[in-house]
Amino acid sequence: MLPIAASREAVITHKGKAMTDLLDAARDRIGRAVFAGWDAHDIDELVRLMRKFADLRSRPILRMVHEADRPRTTVPPQFLN
Repeated sequence: MLPIAASREAVITHKGKAMTDLLDAARDRIGRAVFAGWDAHDIDELVRLMRKFADLRSRPILRMVHEADRPRTTVPPQFLN
């Protein structure tokens, strides 16, 4: 069985929130420009297929394959205590 990932909590500052809002707005503008010529059916199909792909990644065997491809980091023993 694969280990369950620990959750982490973070607090964002007002300045950080303003920055992420700017990034979100830029992503929105870029996305609208990229998909401007697409009809609603094509966008719905893209969303459906992306969800299907994301669901595959959550299956245990594919998660194991993905994790096997991840580079391993060796932590020196003095940092483990």
